[in-house]
Amino acid sequence: MTNQDYFNRIEELMRSLRDVSDSITRERQQDERDNAEHRRERAEAARNGELGEDWKKIQERIDKGETTLSDVFSGKDTSEAADALRQTAQQNIARAMQQARQEAEENDEEDPFTAMQESLTALSKATEERVRNLQGF
Repeated sequence: MTNQDYFNRIEELMRSLRDVSDSITRERQQDERDNAEHRRERAEAARNGELGEDWKKIQERIDKGETTLSDVFSGKDTSEAADALRQTAQQNIARAMQQARQEAEENDEEDPFTAMQESLTALSKATEERVRNLQGF
């Protein structure tokens, strides 16, 4: 393989990486636009007390710049309302996981979380292989 062949291959890989990066950026921007309205609706419902008193308190603090949803769900916000929302979220996630597993069992399907873990492991291995291939250039 000549130097020009290597350069052509590198240029091809770089174009491919730019294409993937551009595609991911477009998808992320579209997701942000799609979710913006949902976030506004959730915030308004929280302000109006439609989601409960804890959400109302948290939304008031968000509006004042005292906290963020990230702070609430990461545990950085240690207020009682934030703690209550985290507990509720954990309970809801546990219930949803249990329901998904039960439905999979009833339908004689593989546990969806086991399948997801296997997919993530395969993706990780494929990514590591690509990195090793790129390092060889």
